[in-house]
Amino acid sequence: MKRRRLLLGMCTAAAGGSALLGSGSFSDVASQRTVEVEVVGDENAYLTLQYSDTSFECSEEVTVVTITNHTLEEIDNIVVDVSVTGTEITLSNPSVSTEPLGIGDSATVTADAQADSGTQTTEAVTFDVETTGLESSIEAIDRSVDITADCP
Repeated sequence: MKRRRLLLGMCTAAAGGSALLGSGSFSDVASQRTVEVEVVGDENAYLTLQYSDTSFECSEEVTVVTITNHTLEEIDNIVVDVSVTGTEITLSNPSVSTEPLGIGDSATVTADAQADSGTQTTEAVTFDVETTGLESSIEAIDRSVDITADCP
């Protein structure tokens, strides 16, 4: 009988001690990894940017860049920031033709271009493209293209 009491006492002490101290295991882990991938001028890039010099007359919509999604997921959000380095041409209202952007699909980014009468000039347009998907985000910063205004 004393042996049973001793075993019962030892088991009770072990259970109480483990409840007090814990087992050292865990049930939840959160981890965040970041990867930076450079956007390259290759048709196999995750995000292809196609742009060329543009010309317009006094006021019209111009194509700034065409974006093609080569990632393995849909791109949910595309943000484009456009600015002109000179003072004679203004660009406003940049917009994306398609959003969300499916795998392998392309979207055109356009903006309203304006120049004053008598302006014949070429200025650099600088733009940033930021895209986000479910598990990725891609940024292309400080890309530039020339834009020519020919407004008689």
